Amino acid sequence: MNDTSILAITHIVQTPGICGGVPRIAGTRITIDWIVGQMIYAGRTLDEMVAEYAHIPLTPAQLHAALSYFYDHQVEVDNLIEESKTQLAEVRRQSGPAI
Repeated sequence: MNDTSILAITHIVQTPGICGGVPRIAGTRITIDWIVGQMIYAGRTLDEMVAEYAHIPLTPAQLHAALSYFYDHQVEVDNLIEESKTQLAEVRRQSGPAI
């Protein structure tokens, strides 16, 4: 008989009405797409992220959980990142040239 238990990713929550219902690190408003944008696409290190968010504090385990969630849901998270880029471009377009 197999007694294998499937363990869910801890530290990651998703709540309607908080951060637009986007997955985030539990107890924070730091979304998975933000972490991925910083660590995967911008090249920030684990140590840099822990130091920058020491006031929260973020732990290495929380950041690893965020990355694990990303690798399990890469299309979803990449779509969130693209939506954020589109929204930022629209805000910049509407606000006109920077002075």
